[in-house]
Amino acid sequence: MMYKICIVLFLISFKLFAQVDLYQKHFEYKTLSTLQKQIFDDFIEEEIPNGTKFTITERSGARNTMRLACALFYRNQVGDVENAISIVKWIFQLQNLDKKSKDYAVWRGDIKPTQNYDQNMREFIGTDLIMAWIQVINATVV
Repeated sequence: MMYKICIVLFLISFKLFAQVDLYQKHFEYKTLSTLQKQIFDDFIEEEIPNGTKFTITERSGARNTMRLACALFYRNQVGDVENAISIVKWIFQLQNLDKKSKDYAVWRGDIKPTQNYDQNMREFIGTDLIMAWIQVINATVV
């Protein structure tokens, strides 16, 4: 009896998991609620005031700035992609490229040359770069 119950449960779960659309939800900027868009836009506006290009300041941190790039790729309005690309270029300037260093390929947390390389930035920046890449790929696939 237990054997039959296990088989039935297996078949039901297999049927459910085979329906991939049931578990996937794709979000786009245009599908966000008014409140979600407002929060999203406020974050971007705080970092890049309307009509301006992204500029590095003393308060520019790698983690928050990379998240800004992801948000810009996601929103994809006029000027967003250009600003996001300039951010990604800036982020790569913060990476340690000294192959002899124990911190090789690790990012600094901000623009100060005296800032130590932060091992945690590898995961933060790496994850955000993957998210940005996915946004670019999804935007170019028609």
